Amino acid sequence: MNILFRVDCNNKVGSGHLSRCYTLYKALKDKGHKIYFLTNNFNRKFFNKKIENLINYNSVSFSQNKDKNNTLKIIKNKKIDTLILDHYFINMNWCSFVKKNVKNFIIIDDDFKYSFNPDLYINFTTIKKYKSFPNKLIGLKYSIINPDYIKKISKNIKYD
Repeated sequence: MNILFRVDCNNKVGSGHLSRCYTLYKALKDKGHKIYFLTNNFNRKFFNKKIENLINYNSVSFSQNKDKNNTLKIIKNKKIDTLILDHYFINMNWCSFVKKNVKNFIIIDDDFKYSFNPDLYINFTTIKKYKSFPNKLIGLKYSIINPDYIKKISKNIKYD
């Protein structure tokens, strides 16, 4: 399976989204998948871990149409089956367009993009009113946290 993470890490976005996706990448990379990251204006000072197959395009200002076209180009060139989106600024039109071109469309979100009709929706906040949303993983038990972080925090917690 060919997987594309559409995520940014730059002066405007920071590294939280990429950190979540990188944690998933580490879990998936040894399963025989070909994995790519597509970013806009990637800034290594916010995330200095080595990422294989990082595709970056630089754009002065974010444009839904330009981003949609850049993403579609990568989907076709790399024969992407699954697109995982972790991005605040992508709108429903972008999602509808891109979803038509992949087998699996997954959204990781701590906002409320449940209406964007993904094949799987992952939201680690506790949203009780969206329990009826199909194909969802909602709640803290679906938090995507780097295991190294958990180990480090656990060493510093003092139990009475």
